[in-house]
Amino acid sequence: MHKISKLTLALCLAAVRVWAATPSYQMEEIIVTATKPDADITTSENIDSKYVSPGRYASIPDLLRYSAGIDVRRRGVYGDNQNDTVKIRGLDANRYNVLIDGQPIKMSGVMGGNFIDWNSIPLENIEKIQITKGGKLASSGDIAGTINIITKKTAAGGSATVLTGEEGRAEYRLNYGFNAGKLNAFLSGSKSSSDGYLLNNDFDNKQYNIKLGYKFSDADALRLGYSKNKLKRGYILLNQKGDPYYDPGYPETIGDGLIQPQPGPIGKAGNYGRGSYWSKDTDHYDLNYKHTFSNGFLQFDYYRNNEERHEVLKDHSGQVQLDRIIPSDKTDYFAVSGQSAVSSRHTLGYGAQYQRMRYGYGHYNVKPNGAGDLYPSQKIDNAAVYLEDNWQLDGRWQAYLGLRYDHYKAGKDDERAGDIPEVSESSLSPKFSLQLTSDDKNTSSLSVNRVWRAPSMPEYYWWSANYAKGTFTNTLKPEHGLSYELGHKHRFDDRYSSRLSLFYQDINDYINFRHYAPFRAYNIDNVKIWGAELTNEVKFDQHNTLLVNYTNQHTRKNGVAGGDINNGLTDELDYSPRHKLGLAYLYDSDLWKIRYDITYISSQKESPVETGGAVYNIGGYTVHNLSVTRVLNKNAELSLFVDNLLDKKYVEQYGYPMSGRLFSAALTYKF
Repeated sequence: MHKISKLTLALCLAAVRVWAATPSYQMEEIIVTATKPDADITTSENIDSKYVSPGRYASIPDLLRYSAGIDVRRRGVYGDNQNDTVKIRGLDANRYNVLIDGQPIKMSGVMGGNFIDWNSIPLENIEKIQITKGGKLASSGDIAGTINIITKKTAAGGSATVLTGEEGRAEYRLNYGFNAGKLNAFLSGSKSSSDGYLLNNDFDNKQYNIKLGYKFSDADALRLGYSKNKLKRGYILLNQKGDPYYDPGYPETIGDGLIQPQPGPIGKAGNYGRGSYWSKDTDHYDLNYKHTFSNGFLQFDYYRNNEERHEVLKDHSGQVQLDRIIPSDKTDYFAVSGQSAVSSRHTLGYGAQYQRMRYGYGHYNVKPNGAGDLYPSQKIDNAAVYLEDNWQLDGRWQAYLGLRYDHYKAGKDDERAGDIPEVSESSLSPKFSLQLTSDDKNTSSLSVNRVWRAPSMPEYYWWSANYAKGTFTNTLKPEHGLSYELGHKHRFDDRYSSRLSLFYQDINDYINFRHYAPFRAYNIDNVKIWGAELTNEVKFDQHNTLLVNYTNQHTRKNGVAGGDINNGLTDELDYSPRHKLGLAYLYDSDLWKIRYDITYISSQKESPVETGGAVYNIGGYTVHNLSVTRVLNKNAELSLFVDNLLDKKYVEQYGYPMSGRLFSAALTYKF
């Protein structure tokens, strides 16, 4: 099942005695920060793209997995996308924001859709990634933090990459940027596909992206963007010994029958057949206008997201039992923001934001018996205003003060949605961070923040449905609480630096919701998350570097009645490993780049379905990866990647075994 393709072999032979691996696209850096990138208070870990060697990766989660405090959970190696694929300090995409150039891209997440579509973000256009942890920013309403993806603005030149590997993996990437006077542009396109490791888990993804910038003057600039993503993925089929349709040529798995259930017999686990799939077509439009003053700026942002999802379920005879089209997202966003230096010590930031979350009317091409009409049941409007002050107290002390006001309004979006109650909530959230630079080697920081989050679209809908049926009598309350962080960074010398962060989050009315059957949402009285993150960088010389990241994390739930619909959860949150250790060795010279990384994840607990209190333990695992690059000339480089070098048998999500050792190779040409 694991055979190197002919093209892979040809690329490897071309390198003679070389294993190779360099980025197939160029990212200047990945920055992990504790505060807003342009704020004066920054406690950051700078990770250049040379360190993470992203050439073999298919999406942003693969880049993030090496950062302390971030967990990645997948059902497959390539192209997997769920709402809890990426977690920041134990919290999923429901509780953090993902931005592209400061604009949030969170979607409604309804009808099988996702809050964050990682596969739709073009990799070629990324300049750097900035990660804020702990809900520190008044400009971004969140609990876990913010991932801000910064794109290239004045890129010149381009590159083309061909990648091939086992499991039928193939990728083709092309990007080009140019500057013509006041106009600059960046265009990219890519196609990636894989046969999949699990039964019926093939995928195919196409991306097209264009960014245009125009400077009317030194003070005024306009940016326009458009991206399209077309993704198709097969539903993973139940494949277990004893099942009449068991295929021994694939690993055993529980399948997707409980992740995407449908009405009628086809909706039962195990009744999907080969050829069942879902696909989606996403169009994203964005606009940014910025006017620069002598002491600051004022800007306007807008985006619109249109996503249509197509689902086809076949029985084991190949007969189509369900075929439906769902406009799963029609979200748009407006924002005005600015910044002004009011004195030599104070820089004020301010803004107003408004997001409308919607989805559209769908239809059946093949309608199962008992299936209802497809119409938009609910809508949500999120509005916010904020103010923040970056304050230079003296030569050593800096402070960040922020205040955010959020207003949330939800209701039905169609007269037939009689079970949807009207809800309106608001909150005021102060933010505070303090930093002390003792000397050129020591920096300490303290952060205390109030955090708040209103229910998402699927949480609100499924609470409404069960509320109407009498399953719950309590209102679904917004989450709220306090987030604390204490950090210290010490630079021992020019070669060795270390940073320690201690964090504690106390969240009341935590919303327990799993994005698969039985789709129930309800409040837990309190959740506490605490732990420590340690990052170290040692530069032995100009060629050799060692990176070591360690995360220790604990979670505790309180106020969960023993007989409720707790999906078998213990007093901890699902998928919360206590220990995570990442170690990477890097070698860089003019002709060679070598990366050897080791990731250890300790055991975790999970309850995959409502099983009357059953809890499953996922054993800890250690995975080794190797990549080597040979720079052929100033324009070309050849790469070889070996993922899971020691062929470890492990799972990141219960019931979905990961691939063993995988080889792939890439050839990149820059022009």
